[in-house]
Amino acid sequence: MMGRHHARGLMGLFAALLLSGVASAQNLTLWNTYFGQCSQAHDQANWQAVDNFCQAAEKEAYKFGNMSSQVGDINNVYGNIFKDIGRYAEAEKAYKLALAIREQNVNNCNNCVAILAETQNNLGGLYVLQGRLNDAETLQRKALALKEKVLGRNHAHVAHTLNNLALTLYNQGNTIEAETLYLRAMAIYVSQAPNSNALANTYNNLGILYSDQKKSDEAIVFYEKALQLRIKILLENHPDLAVSYNNLGNIYIDLAAYEKALPLLEKSWGIRQANLPDTHADLGQSQENIGRALAGLTRYAEAEPHLRDGLKRREASYGKNSGPVAYVLVQLAPVLRATKRIKEATTLEKRAATIRKNLK
Repeated sequence: MMGRHHARGLMGLFAALLLSGVASAQNLTLWNTYFGQCSQAHDQANWQAVDNFCQAAEKEAYKFGNMSSQVGDINNVYGNIFKDIGRYAEAEKAYKLALAIREQNVNNCNNCVAILAETQNNLGGLYVLQGRLNDAETLQRKALALKEKVLGRNHAHVAHTLNNLALTLYNQGNTIEAETLYLRAMAIYVSQAPNSNALANTYNNLGILYSDQKKSDEAIVFYEKALQLRIKILLENHPDLAVSYNNLGNIYIDLAAYEKALPLLEKSWGIRQANLPDTHADLGQSQENIGRALAGLTRYAEAEPHLRDGLKRREASYGKNSGPVAYVLVQLAPVLRATKRIKEATTLEKRAATIRKNLK
């Protein structure tokens, strides 16, 4: 009897292993399908599809184990998604889980080192948005060294990290090294990925750098390159198109070309309204910029509500005593002066001055 039960147990185990093998193959097929659709939906900023496909991919991922490479992959994508919509705390949690898994699995595949480096790069990019520049630089330099070692100096994935590290250095005031890295990234992308949004990102970042250096002609060239490439390769409501319209509109404001600026800024705002939650800081930025363009055209009655809405969003996003709030106050005050509300304008100017004094 013991022998019979033992034989039955082995047969049951054998059958279970067979069934498990079939299920794993099915799971892998489903995982690959859903994950591919999830990634594509994110790239296209199709948020309804993101919800559907990414949740389905996540469900399949955990069938491979809590520390599986699939769970690392989906959390890396979730980090990207949360970062894009401004939910930075959730993005950091997802990236850190992906990083822990990929560190554990680093020796399990031929490209695992490069995959680990990509997560380091992504988390570093999030730290830039959070103002944690030293943390960002440390992670991005690690990622760059790993990628160059594994992939070579001229790989497109290396260019991705070059671009992000350059942005960090730029925010730290190291514009010389930032420009060098941007140009190196651009050369790689032009050679290997000429129709990619990654190249458009690099064009855009060079535009920002040259704009801040008051090299307006160079900035416009790169902003236009970014915009035209994005129009070619992205859906018409993609958030990155909003960035290009906004940046090009801003530089035209700086050049007092308000009539050129306004339609660009209105396109940016329309895209952001379609993609972002109502409390997102970028909506406030768009309204501020539209307000500035309208004020430049002396259309003060139209400018004021945009600037006031931008102020409310800045206060909600950054706090009432933040630098961005002071900036909007300074933009709103001249509109009030132009419409003979001198006392209120003076109050706003004093408030802005106090904020800036306290931030020094």
